[in-house]
Amino acid sequence: MKGYVKNMKVAVIIGVGAGIGYAVAAKFARAGYQVALVARQAEKLEQYSQRIQSSGYQARSYSADAGNPESLKEVLQQIQQELGAVDTLVYNAASHHAGELVTLSDEAFLEDYRVNVLGAFVAVRSVLEGMRTLGGGTILLTGGGLALNPQSGLGSLSLGKAGLRGLALLLAEELRPYNIQVSTITVMGLVSPTTAFSPNHIADKFWEIHQMPVLPAEVQMAPDPEPTV
Repeated sequence: MKGYVKNMKVAVIIGVGAGIGYAVAAKFARAGYQVALVARQAEKLEQYSQRIQSSGYQARSYSADAGNPESLKEVLQQIQQELGAVDTLVYNAASHHAGELVTLSDEAFLEDYRVNVLGAFVAVRSVLEGMRTLGGGTILLTGGGLALNPQSGLGSLSLGKAGLRGLALLLAEELRPYNIQVSTITVMGLVSPTTAFSPNHIADKFWEIHQMPVLPAEVQMAPDPEPTV
């Protein structure tokens, strides 16, 4: 890993796995960002960052638990000390316990909420000062269709995505005076490499939204329309 490169913007992606998280991190790295990859599993995370580095781009891995506020605050402070103020924050972490809501324990319900909603809130507050110093920034939250159409059996994730959507709408309004733009990309389908919801396609959408002069508070990413005959 090369050291910190001055004058390169910093993007933090929280919740990096083999799907959306890695695809978004790679997209921003190719666009010239120094990317900080954040997730719990340090060994896999290092593999993802090395894959980006091997293509000639800037990436560094940081292990943290998105459901643990202190862990998240600590690693975001470390990132900003090592790389500089964060220009773009992407929150992609999610947690889900299967089953009907009434069967979930209090602990399971709270565990999912801490990752799905609280973690995003903590992450945003942790980078605000730096974004204000930069004169602005971008915050992108990975939403889901469950926020609009909750499903039994996916109750904790449905509530999590609904909470995240509400958080995005509120933050978009509150942070606009600071030139900090917030948007949630509501993915209206199952993520799969063989569909319109492939990780790379979703990453392209994130970058497209990020490039807009004024970000909508929510973008609903729907399936591609069927071709007309």
